Amino acid sequence: MSDTKNAIAMLKEQKERLDRLRDRRTRVAGELGAKRQQLADACAEAVREFGTDNLEELRKLYASRETANDEVVMDFVLVLDDAEAKLADIERQVNV
Repeated sequence: MSDTKNAIAMLKEQKERLDRLRDRRTRVAGELGAKRQQLADACAEAVREFGTDNLEELRKLYASRETANDEVVMDFVLVLDDAEAKLADIERQVNV
């Protein structure tokens, strides 16, 4: 009799476990669907914005734009350095 009660209790526990696994599977499947949609949206946006959704090409494009941005920043610094030097010259001339 005791073995039957143990078997019934074990089956009940396993049914609860199965139910929890089904719930998890349903939740994960929903999350996976949402993530796939996000990926598809991101790929479409990349094609619209950059002409490609190829990750390697996007990395190259990013590196190229980062280099170009660094050059623009350096050019700006040089212009400011030049302006500062000219202003300092004018100040010296005025204070002579």
